[in-house]
Amino acid sequence: MESLQSESLSLLRKFNFRITVFFRKFAGNYKYLRNTNLMKKLDKLVLKSFYGPFILTLAVVIFIFLLRLVLFYFADLFGKDLGVFVYGELFFYFTLITIPIAMPLAMLLSTLMAYGKLGEFFELTAIKSAGISVSRVMRPILVVAVIITCFSFWFNNVALPWANLKGYRLLYDIKTTKTTLNIKEGIFYNDLPGYSIKVGKKFPDNKTLKDILIFDHTKNDGNRHVTVADSAQMYTILDKQYLIFELFNGNDYLEDADKTSGTDQTDMAVHEFKRSKVVMSLAAFDMHKTEEEQFSHHQIMRDVVQLGKDADSLRKSTRDLKANFYYTARSYYMYNLKDLTKEQKDESGKVDRFSHGSEDKGNGNKRS
Repeated sequence: MESLQSESLSLLRKFNFRITVFFRKFAGNYKYLRNTNLMKKLDKLVLKSFYGPFILTLAVVIFIFLLRLVLFYFADLFGKDLGVFVYGELFFYFTLITIPIAMPLAMLLSTLMAYGKLGEFFELTAIKSAGISVSRVMRPILVVAVIITCFSFWFNNVALPWANLKGYRLLYDIKTTKTTLNIKEGIFYNDLPGYSIKVGKKFPDNKTLKDILIFDHTKNDGNRHVTVADSAQMYTILDKQYLIFELFNGNDYLEDADKTSGTDQTDMAVHEFKRSKVVMSLAAFDMHKTEEEQFSHHQIMRDVVQLGKDADSLRKSTRDLKANFYYTARSYYMYNLKDLTKEQKDESGKVDRFSHGSEDKGNGNKRS
C-alpha cells in the first residue's frame, strides 16, 4: 500500500509539474504576443505622426524651389505662347530635380514635428512609464531613414541625371524661343526674320493698325523694297503658322526693279494699291528642340559609372601632362634643375670654399 501511495504521489507531482510548465509557456507566449501587438501599435502611432508632416513639408519645399525657378527665369519663361503642356513638362522635370534637396529638409522637419506632437500630448511620457525605451520609440523613424537613404542614392544615380538632362534642355529651348508678336507704336519691330515693321498707331483690338511702314529684307539687298500703307488688318492663319498683313490704300516701292536693262540702276518701280496682302512666316517663334547630346557631357547629367570613367580619363590626362611637362619645359629654360648626389654636393662645397678663399685673397691684395 505504501508503495502504491508513493507511486501515485510521484505521478501527481509530475503531472502538476507539467501543468505548471505548460501554463508558464502559455503565459510567456501570451505576454510575447501582447508585447508584439503593443510594439506594432507603437510603430503605427509614430509613423502616423510622421508621414503627414513629411508629405506636407516635402510639398512645401518643392513649391518654394519651383517658385524660385519661376522668379529667376520669369522673363525667359513667359510671354511666348508655348502652351500649358510645355510648362507642365518643365515643372515636372524640375520637381524631380528638387526632390534630393527637399527630402533631407522634409525628413528633419517632419521628425521634429512628429516627436514634438507626441511630447505635447504626453504620449512620450506614457510610453516611457510603460517601460519602453526612447531608442525603441525612435526605431520606426530610423528604419524609414534607412529606406529613404537607399531611395535617395538610387534617385541621385538614375532619376536625377535623366531629369537634369531633360529639364535643362527644355529650359534652354524655352529661353531661346522668341516672345510672341508684340508690335508697339512708333518703334521698328525686327523680330520677324527678313522684315522691319513700324506702326504709327495700334488700336485696342491688336488687329487694326494705322500708318504702316514695312521694309522687306528677305533678299538681303538693303532697303530696296518698301511698302507704305494708310491702314492694315493683322491676323494669323493655319494655326498661327503665318502672319497676314492686309494693307489698304498704300504704295509699294521697289528700287532697281529691272537689273537686266541698260538704264540707270537707280530706277524705281512704284505700285499703288487699294488692297494688298503681305504673308510672313512665324516659324521663328516656334520652339526648336535641341539635341540632348549637346548637354549629356555635363557632370550633373551623368551617373556614378559614367563619372568613374570620366575620373579615370582625367587621371590619365594628368599623368600624361606630368610626364610631358619636363620635355615641354626644356624649350623655355637654359638649365635643368636636378637633385644633386652626395659626391656632387661635396664637390660643390669644395668649389664654394675655394671661390670664397680666392675672393678673400683678392680683397687682401687690393687693400695692400
